[in-house]
Amino acid sequence: MERKKELPKEQKKQEIKIKENPKAAALKRAPDEVIAKAIHEALSKGKVDH
Repeated sequence: MERKKELPKEQKKQEIKIKENPKAAALKRAPDEVIAKAIHEALSKGKVDH
């Protein structure tokens, strides 16, 4: 008497839903120059005068 392994029953895979972040979507659409300018301004504001 040989026992055959039974395969698990097929189950429907649960769909993963990711929430869209409006700020991230806006950054993806923004031109490179705008992003570069914003980074430059943020870095220049962080400088400390001695």
